[in-house]
Amino acid sequence: YQAIVKALTEIKDERAVIPLIEKFDKKDGFYLQQSIIYALGEIANKQSIPFLVSLFNREYRAGEINGIHFDVRAPYMGADAAHAVIKTGVAAIPILFESLKSEDSLARLYSVYALGLFKDSFALEPLHNALMAEGNPTVKVYIEKAIAEIKGEDFISPLTEQLKILIKSPKLKYSPG
Repeated sequence: YQAIVKALTEIKDERAVIPLIEKFDKKDGFYLQQSIIYALGEIANKQSIPFLVSLFNREYRAGEINGIHFDVRAPYMGADAAHAVIKTGVAAIPILFESLKSEDSLARLYSVYALGLFKDSFALEPLHNALMAEGNPTVKVYIEKAIAEIKGEDFISPLTEQLKILIKSPKLKYSPG
C-alpha cells in the first residue's frame, strides 16, 4: 500500500481523500499511517480536516503485519496531523478553534500547535481566551509559545526562565567534586 499512497500523494487527486481515510485504520502500522497523513496534507482537501483533527490525540502503533516499530520519541499523530491540516488552509480554522474547547488535553495542545503554525494574528484572540481558560500547564506553555511565534517574539519557556534566575542567584555556589 505504501507505493499506492505515494502515487496518490504525487497526483494530489481529491478523489483519493475518502479511500485514504478508510484505509487508515487497517492494521498496517506506523509507516502507512504516517504516509496517509502526509498524503492528506499534500492533497489539501477540506474533507480531510475533521479526520486529521481527530488524530491529534491518537497514538501511532507498531505494524502488526510486519512487526515494524515506530519512533517511540514521537508516539502521537498530533504533530504530523497538525502539519497536514494547515496545508488545507483557512478552512481548518473554525475546526481548530472548536478543538481548543475539547476536553482532551492532547486535542487542545495540537490545535494550538496547528494555529501557531499558521502564524497569523487571526488566532491571537482565541489563543488568549484559551490561555485564560486552560488548566493543563503543558497546554498553557504551548499556547504561550504559539502566541509568541505569531507575534514574532522569541519564546522562553517557564523552565528556562527559572533556570536563568537560579543561575544568576548569589546563593548558588559551584563546588567541584
